[in-house]
Amino acid sequence: MIQIIEKFYENIDLPIKTLKLEEYAHLPLQSYTIRAEDIYQDIVKKFENRSCDSLVVLDDNKPIGIITEQDLLKKVPLGGGVSSNRSGDCRSLKEITAQDLMTADPNMMSVEDTLRSSMELMGLRKFRHLPIVNENGEYEFTLDLKSLFHFIIPIFSDYINDDQKIVGWSHVTIDEYDSILPNNFSFDEISAHLELFFKVHLKRLIYHRPLILDSSASVGDAVELLGHRSKSALLITEFETKLLGVLTERDLSKKFFVKPDLIEKAHSISITEFMTSEPHMLLSKHTLANAMSNISAFHYRNIIIVDEDKQPLSIIELMDIFKFLLFHLLNQGS
Repeated sequence: MIQIIEKFYENIDLPIKTLKLEEYAHLPLQSYTIRAEDIYQDIVKKFENRSCDSLVVLDDNKPIGIITEQDLLKKVPLGGGVSSNRSGDCRSLKEITAQDLMTADPNMMSVEDTLRSSMELMGLRKFRHLPIVNENGEYEFTLDLKSLFHFIIPIFSDYINDDQKIVGWSHVTIDEYDSILPNNFSFDEISAHLELFFKVHLKRLIYHRPLILDSSASVGDAVELLGHRSKSALLITEFETKLLGVLTERDLSKKFFVKPDLIEKAHSISITEFMTSEPHMLLSKHTLANAMSNISAFHYRNIIIVDEDKQPLSIIELMDIFKFLLFHLLNQGS
């Protein structure tokens, strides 16, 4: 077990450029770019690509901004009516450019920096996307949380694998594991007891209540709520009890924002037209290994946590799991 921890540290101390080697060709590294003057239609054409969830804005091949799905939620005007750049300058959708939507001057790292340093920065600042540049400041690719998870998970394949995957469950009345990660669990204990670490119950990762909207709400209501709360997903219920589905940034970027005619009537279109129905759900007594195995198998970015009656308790985001891993596996071992 200690050898696995040592392998983890050896891997994260490699330079970021290592991820471009052929042995890591399976990683979903992104390199989607756009120019500041490009119009909205150019932007959404990029986001139509299934694997695209961020665009780096370039000037002379150097990053000057980044557009993420959160930028779309916060800055794209719904109907005919709001400021695209929050400065009071009200524009129509046709007038909006990448410069209006981008987050300017994004944090960047060099291909020569270590993966450890990128992980620390992303966890500290809650970045899900980090542009990577070469020694001349020219854009190379975007490092994102999904790629880091696909880099990390194989290292711990003894504990995170298909055997831990959960696609359905019946009522569970007792904990599967008698032991969970103690509050005073130290780095030395993690090294010797990795299996115990990955059996920590997901209730230890519940940090907030989920955003919930009734199925009678409009997609415009959902966009405004997600943008205002800076969240990546919300749950859709019927009669405030029965869970019907989940609406994520990805659902909106692939089904809603790519169709300007829908944006103009956002407050008259049902939220249910864009949600993912019958999503997978986990119990708070399922484990970290279960969650990470599902992330690996199904490419989740959000884990829906419910009680035994399938009433929603929380949404655990990819960033929540990432920060948990950093605290216990990285920071305590430095």
